[in-house]
Amino acid sequence: MKIRAYTLTAHVGHAPCWMHDPSENRDLLSLANCKPKIRSAAFVGEWIAGVTPKDMGCTLAYLMHVGERLTRTEYWERYEQSRHDSIYQPLAQGGWKQLKNPWHFNDESQMHDLSSDWILLSTEFFVFANSYEGAAGVRGLALPDAYSELSKQGMRAYGHFIELPDAFLPWVQKQPRLKLDDFVVLKHFGGKGCGCCDE
Repeated sequence: MKIRAYTLTAHVGHAPCWMHDPSENRDLLSLANCKPKIRSAAFVGEWIAGVTPKDMGCTLAYLMHVGERLTRTEYWERYEQSRHDSIYQPLAQGGWKQLKNPWHFNDESQMHDLSSDWILLSTEFFVFANSYEGAAGVRGLALPDAYSELSKQGMRAYGHFIELPDAFLPWVQKQPRLKLDDFVVLKHFGGKGCGCCDE
C-alpha cells in the first residue's frame, strides 16, 4: 500500500485534531491547519502517516485514511467553533478572522494555515503517540523491519510517498492504540505558539 508520510514535529491536539463529534456520535480526526501542501495535494482514499522526529525514534505517531475533503468555509459551516482547529471565521466582506486560540495567533501562522483552503477529515484512523512539543524520548508505535521504510526523518512539504507491504494495515489494526480520553491536548506554550508551523 502507498502511504504519504511526513515528520510530525509538534503533536499537540491541533494539527491533527482528534475530537468526538457529538452531532454524528463518532470520533473524528481532522487536519485543518499547518501542512498546507499536504492538505492541498492529498485526495479522498489516501493514507497519511505522521512520524515522530528522530529524537523520538521515528515511530508512527498516527495514521489516517482521508475520508473527506472540505473547503475551509464548508468546515466552518459544519463545525464553527466546536473543534479545536476551527479557528478561522469567514468574514462577510471576504477574508478570515483568526479566532483567539493557544496554537496559532500571528500573521505568519495565519498565512501558513490559509495558504491551502482544503481540510482533511478521517473517521478511520489510529493514534499511537500522545501529545508532545519538542520533547525527546520514544513515543508512538515502533515499526518492525518489514515496515522500516516508514521510519525516516526530515519528511517535509508534500510528504514522502512510501510503498509498504499490504500486510501493514492489518498489522496496524492489531496494535494497541491510544484512547481519546487518554490523549492530552496541549494549550500552554509560554506565548510562543505550538511550533507546528515550523515543520
